[in-house]
Amino acid sequence: MFGVTFIGMLFKLQHWPGASIMLGGSLIGIALVYSIRFIQKDIKQRLDVFKWLWISSAFLLSYISMEKLLPKEYALISSVFFWLAIVEFIIAFYKKEDSIRKQ
Repeated sequence: MFGVTFIGMLFKLQHWPGASIMLGGSLIGIALVYSIRFIQKDIKQRLDVFKWLWISSAFLLSYISMEKLLPKEYALISSVFFWLAIVEFIIAFYKKEDSIRKQ
């Protein structure tokens, strides 16, 4: 999937035909594969949900803004989910480290 994304980006830079189809298909495909992986996961933590929201919104909003269906400013939504995931990771890391010190 990522290989098709990179080739699609190269096509887009060169303004060759088929670039939008390649990019769109690969971006939607990556979001779908990650969503299926998330759904099949037995135990879902809050960090997993933030990561899923970040990946899904980043790839889908990138495609939608690339096709000029939404203004590019809406792609900032994925940045919010990214920073929520980072903060959640830091909180979980320090909680785990604190519990190790107490033992």
